[in-house]
Amino acid sequence: TSDITIPETLGGAPVTAIGEEVFAGKYYISSIVLPSQLVSIGNKAFAGTALAHINIPNAVRSIGKLAFQNCYLESVRLGGGLESIDAYAFDNNFLTALFLPVNISFVGEGAFSGNKLISIEIGGNVTIKSDTSLGTYGASFRSYYAEKSSRGGVYLYNNGTWRGPYSE
Repeated sequence: TSDITIPETLGGAPVTAIGEEVFAGKYYISSIVLPSQLVSIGNKAFAGTALAHINIPNAVRSIGKLAFQNCYLESVRLGGGLESIDAYAFDNNFLTALFLPVNISFVGEGAFSGNKLISIEIGGNVTIKSDTSLGTYGASFRSYYAEKSSRGGVYLYNNGTWRGPYSE
């Protein structure tokens, strides 16, 4: 396995984007540190790696399609500046808890499909693109969130039912 740190600058310029498929299929990558000025993560950028944990910097605004698909992610920390997560970005991982930053306005189709999310912290009025957006229990979450007038808070899944929103 390999640990990677992407530098803050390359050739004197800040690193603000990770291109499409740059690390895709590099199954030996087990951890990565992203630069603090990073603004976007491209399609399939880290798909098929052995990442178990990832911290997305606060400057990141968008995460592309399939960006972290088929990794081994058990935890994801999404930075406060994140506005959109594209289709299948975190598909087929091992996530059970998710904190979506207040700025997020769009969660794409299948963004977290294949994950068994049982705890979701979400802001108000987030567009949840489809029943597959928020994991295995996403369809029931999407309808429950709508029933609760898309109110922000913490939602918990237990015994086949969503509860919440709870405020801290």
